[in-house]
Amino acid sequence: MSSGQKLRGLVGQPMSGRKTYRDTVPNVLSLTDVTAGSALVTASTPCWALIYLQGAGASGSADVGACGGGGGGAALSKKVRLAARQSLAYAVGAPGLGVAATSDGNDGSDSTVILPNGQVLRAGGGKRGITGVGGVGGVATGGDINRPGGPGGNAGGADPGLSGGTGGGSGGLGNSGGGGGGGAGFSDLGAGFLGGAGSAGVNGGTSAAGGAAGGSGGGGGNGNSGAGGAGRVIVWLVRVSA
Repeated sequence: MSSGQKLRGLVGQPMSGRKTYRDTVPNVLSLTDVTAGSALVTASTPCWALIYLQGAGASGSADVGACGGGGGGAALSKKVRLAARQSLAYAVGAPGLGVAATSDGNDGSDSTVILPNGQVLRAGGGKRGITGVGGVGGVATGGDINRPGGPGGNAGGADPGLSGGTGGGSGGLGNSGGGGGGGAGFSDLGAGFLGGAGSAGVNGGTSAAGGAAGGSGGGGGNGNSGAGGAGRVIVWLVRVSA
C-alpha cells in the first residue's frame, strides 16, 4: 500500500463516534506495512495510530481419504491516540506450513499489537484442517472493528474458497480436499486491505498456498497440502490539521 492512499480509517469514517475528521488534512509521519517479524513503532510527536491486523491462514490436511481445508485469518482495525515517545509492539502471525500425505494441517499464528496501556489487539490465525473436516476461521479481539476469518471447506462439496472472510469449499467430490477459508480484510476501505483467498483443494498433487495476507491453504486430498497465507500488520502514524 502506498502512502498516497486515502486514510479512510481516519478521514471519512467516525470510528471514535465523536468526530468525523472529514474536513481535516492528514500528515503521515510513518507507515509500517509488514508480513513477517516483530518490532516497535514509536511516535516522535503526539499523533493518531491507525492499526490494521490480519492473522495468518492455516494449512489443510493431506491424507489418502478426504481432507479438510485450513481456516482463514481474522482481521481488525483500531484507532489509538499516542503521546510523544509512546510505542506500539507488533508481531506478525506466521502461516501454517503445508504438510505431506497422512498428516493434519498446521494452525496459522495470531497477529498482535500491544498498546502503551498493555491492551493486546489480536487478529487470530486460522485453525488447521483435519481429515474430512475444515478448520475454523480465526477470531479478532480488541479492535474498533473485528472480522472473523472464513472456515475451511469440508471434503465433498463444490464451493470455491473466496476472499474477505467467506468460507472455503471443497475442490470437488470424493477424495478431493476442502478449499481453504478466505482471510478477513477490509475491502470496504480499498484494494490495499483485502483478505487473501483460500486455495482450492486437490485430489493428488499439492494444493497451492493460500492467497495474500490472511489466506489459507486448501486440503491436499491424497497429495500434499499448501501453506496458509501470511499475517499482516499495518500501522499508520498521522497528525491531522483543520
